[in-house]
Amino acid sequence: MSDRSVHYNGFIGGSRALAAGFAVAAVLLFPISVSAQDDIPGTFDPDARPEQPDETDVRLTGTGLDTVDIGANLNHRSEIREQRPSFRSILSAFLRSDPQVRDRGTFNFLFEASLTSIVTQTEEGPWSTRWRPDIDHMRLGGIFPHTPVPGAVFRQRIGRFTVSEPTGLVFSSRVDGIAFDIDMPNIDIRLAAGYTGLIGVHNSNVAMSFPDLVERASADTWFGPPRIVLHTGIGLPEIIGRQSVTVGAVAQFDRRVSDDATPPEELLDSQYAYVKVDGPIAGGLYYDASVAGMLKQLDRPEEDLELGYGLAGRMRARYFLGVNDRHVVTLEARYGSGEVGAFDRYTPISTPSLGLLKSYSGGDLLLGMLDYSVRPFVRSPRRGARSLQLSVYGSPAFRADPTADDGYRGTEAGGRVTARPFSDLGARVWAGGFFPEPASGDDPEFIGRLELSMRY
Repeated sequence: MSDRSVHYNGFIGGSRALAAGFAVAAVLLFPISVSAQDDIPGTFDPDARPEQPDETDVRLTGTGLDTVDIGANLNHRSEIREQRPSFRSILSAFLRSDPQVRDRGTFNFLFEASLTSIVTQTEEGPWSTRWRPDIDHMRLGGIFPHTPVPGAVFRQRIGRFTVSEPTGLVFSSRVDGIAFDIDMPNIDIRLAAGYTGLIGVHNSNVAMSFPDLVERASADTWFGPPRIVLHTGIGLPEIIGRQSVTVGAVAQFDRRVSDDATPPEELLDSQYAYVKVDGPIAGGLYYDASVAGMLKQLDRPEEDLELGYGLAGRMRARYFLGVNDRHVVTLEARYGSGEVGAFDRYTPISTPSLGLLKSYSGGDLLLGMLDYSVRPFVRSPRRGARSLQLSVYGSPAFRADPTADDGYRGTEAGGRVTARPFSDLGARVWAGGFFPEPASGDDPEFIGRLELSMRY
């Protein structure tokens, strides 16, 4: 057995013991089944953090906690794709406490759990149902405004939480780990380290290598790909006028091990550096532009180590018009290098959120999107009418080299209707079609989706 495998076995054993200890402590302290919506798949805006549900304020005496917030929600998604329906329901609840420590700061504790039901129809016809329980979040954190640096605020988190880098090009997923944030008047610092191998596979966004994809598609897989992820970022808010700059780096290390003593069929490590610039241009016009570079190492048994270089970029402009931003026009372009010239296929750590019904891996991709949305009753005195939003979009997709014979992949076009008639009930209907390149011989694919979100 290699040193790498021995190191992995020690790490995974310790990680499982740590997670078990957290779970036992949570059950002993709070004997309630709970969860909160954070980044549950199927939420309305893939680029926005979903809102937390309304909570009920409950005082628990004798716990040492002044107040405890308890809430729950139910998310459901029905989808029909390639004439086969599928259903996904997530019942979750959470328990959260934010006790203050005199004038020194605020601690926060969050425990979340969920039960996911996934019902799909196989190609042969029979229905398949999977039940997946998971601890979505279990973290202890704190916010401390009194530091040796004047005006600085220190934040820390430990446990299970979500880590995201700001570009949307590299990584966004739940981890078991630790994070530190330091916010100062002219600079923000982010540090995080975590492990992804104990996250439920249905809640994991990590999908890099071929073994990752095989395990993700298997009904027998319970946990996500085992990877150690490190992230550091430095933000310079409004450094030039109202323009902000963020730079950072992400690294991931594959800790996969075979069931027997043989080495894994492949191990994929990668490192990334990124830059993001964003701010207003004029009036209601805003932009953000990001670029990320990748270095990856692919290790296969009895083969030389393969090195690869990749590049990704994203540019987006949004124009807000009318009273209360009634109209929003979004123009976006994305690029992920393919095996062209000196570059290899760009491989992000987690599957990117593109806001489309059709999914792409993020590599060998040149994608454009034009989206228009309107809230026709934004001035209505009724909450439900004000929340109604209508959207239409179109998105052509190419390979990284659009001049190649198969450079054009196809175009997706569709529309969305979103509404939250009550504070605890939201819905979205989404319909679209993907029209492939005519020479491919593939038929158009029509996709429909219904999403419901209820809060208690």
